[in-house]
Amino acid sequence: MSRARILPPVVDMLTHEQGMKPCLVSTSTAFHTVALNSGNFAAIVLNDPGAPIGAVAFLDREEVEAHITLLRNAIDDAERLDRGQSPIHASPSIVRQ
Repeated sequence: MSRARILPPVVDMLTHEQGMKPCLVSTSTAFHTVALNSGNFAAIVLNDPGAPIGAVAFLDREEVEAHITLLRNAIDDAERLDRGQSPIHASPSIVRQ
């Protein structure tokens, strides 16, 4: 069951390459297969109906499999934190609302 997420349109989040960075908040996600000049890829489209622009990520198989693992780890940690337990995989990011 989906829980409410009331957030501002932009939040600071930890990136892989650049540390903390302002990021657009999305409330909707779509997945597609996309043909590019360099080959075919999976695409994740992030959207918020109220935002003027969305974001898209193009991923190959290795990246998709890594994302699946990371998402499973993150949701496991989120559920542990909801139960009052410590995370196993990473420290949680705190979003100021």
